[in-house]
Amino acid sequence: SYMLRAYMHFLLVNLFGEAYTNCDPATTKAIPLKLNSDTEVTLSRNTVAEVYNSILSDLAEAEKYLNVDQWDLGYNYRFNTLSVNAFRSRVYLYMGEWAKSLEASQAVLQVNDQLVDMSSSTVLPNEYTLWKMYTSSDLRRSKYFNQVTVSNILVAKGGSNQYSCSFRVGEIYLNAAEAALMTGESAMPAARTYLLTLIKQRYKAAAYTEKETAINAMGRDELLQEIYDERTRELAFEGHRWFDLRRTTRPRLEKTYSGTTYVLEENDSRYTIRIPSEAIEANPGLAN
Repeated sequence: SYMLRAYMHFLLVNLFGEAYTNCDPATTKAIPLKLNSDTEVTLSRNTVAEVYNSILSDLAEAEKYLNVDQWDLGYNYRFNTLSVNAFRSRVYLYMGEWAKSLEASQAVLQVNDQLVDMSSSTVLPNEYTLWKMYTSSDLRRSKYFNQVTVSNILVAKGGSNQYSCSFRVGEIYLNAAEAALMTGESAMPAARTYLLTLIKQRYKAAAYTEKETAINAMGRDELLQEIYDERTRELAFEGHRWFDLRRTTRPRLEKTYSGTTYVLEENDSRYTIRIPSEAIEANPGLAN
C-alpha cells in the first residue's frame, strides 16, 4: 500500500507538477497529497518538494514490510524487496540527487544485475506472462485471452497481459549511467561501463564493437545525450518518455495529425499538464 501510494503520487506530480529540476520545488505548487481516508476534507495543492518528501517517506515505510525477494511467474509484476531501491533510483534521478540515485541503483544491481540477452532470447525484458497461469481446461483462458501465435497473446478485456512492468534491470543500468555521469568527470568510466553493459545485450556483436568504440571516445555531453537516446530506445512504450523529456532537454516537438500540425515549443509551459477545470470546479482548493 505504501509503495502504491508513492507510485501514484509520483505519476501525478510528474504530470500535473513542474519537473523537480526545472523549478523551485520548495515553493512551486503541484498536486494535493491524500494521506488518509477522510472523504470530507477539502484538499489544496502541496508543493513539488512536499510531494517528493512524501514519496520518499512512503518508500521508507514500505521497506519495513516488503519481505518477498522474488514472486513466481505471473505474479512478478508485484513489488518485492528490490522494488524500494529500484523506485528510489528513479525518484532521486528525477530530483537530480545523483549520488543517491547511483547508490540506490548499485544496491539493486548488487542483488540482481541480470539482463535479458536479446540476441538469444525470444522473451522481452518486461514480460511476465499472466496467461501461463491458466490451464487448458480453464474456460477463462479462451474467454479472457486471444492467442494469436505462440508468443503473441492478447487480452480480450483490452491491452496485453504480457508486458506490464514497474521496474526492471534495464532501467536501473540507465539510471546508474546517468547518475554516475552527473556526479562528476571522475565517474565517466563508470557511466560508460553501466551503459555498455546494457547495450551489449541489445546489439549484434559487430554493431556492439562499433558502438563500444564510439562510446569510449565520447566526451561528457555526447555521452549524456547517448544515455538519453538509449533511454528512448530501451524504455520505449513503458511510460518513461514524456517524463524524461520534461526533466531533461524539454525540446521543441512538432507532430502532424489528420493534416493539422501541432507544436510544443522548447520549454513550453504545456510540458506541465493543467489540473482539469472540472476538478477545480469540484474542489476550488486546487486552484491555489
